[in-house]
Amino acid sequence: FGRATDVEGFVYWSTLIYQGATVVLFAQDMFNVEPARNYYPRGMSNSDIIKRFYENVLGRQPDEEGLGYWSKRLDNMMKNGTEAERNLAHGSLIQELITAVVNYRGDNVAGVTSQSLFNNKIEVAQKFVLDMKGSDITHATELISKVQPNSQGTEKALTYLQDLYATAPSFENSTIEIKSLEDQIVSGKINASDADRGDSIAYTVQ
Repeated sequence: FGRATDVEGFVYWSTLIYQGATVVLFAQDMFNVEPARNYYPRGMSNSDIIKRFYENVLGRQPDEEGLGYWSKRLDNMMKNGTEAERNLAHGSLIQELITAVVNYRGDNVAGVTSQSLFNNKIEVAQKFVLDMKGSDITHATELISKVQPNSQGTEKALTYLQDLYATAPSFENSTIEIKSLEDQIVSGKINASDADRGDSIAYTVQ
């Protein structure tokens, strides 16, 4: 979605994982939600979906070989899979794409750069939601836009985050709680408090 997750969204999606959603189902559910249409409008061709993933997640245009491979992969899932496989095709593709990025061990400059950018986005997003308990969508979007590849690629984003929350509570004493009853999620809740300031936040997903 072009941003770090907010704390309320984190609780919601974490609850699904806790409930047993697979990575493929998780990815498909995220692809299906309405905000995703801002990046993947209805009616996009498979090749355009691949191009948009490269742009949004990896920060670059796909090379010809990569575009051809992944487009054919998605074409095959949509045309030759079972009904269940077709319904999860985009989630399966996203999972395969991310796995390829995370596990890349080659020396291709574009591949190394994409992996670095992806890892840096994860680091910054985790800082925003887990340490700062961030909930402002504008801040979450601006934060990710400042992330760059390479070993210093998080510096601008983390400086922005530090300045943003310089006068905000640190929320160091925080807990994430997910309640279940007979393997069914009842609610997910995140509580955080700053002992020095006496501030607190709480988000609940029923």
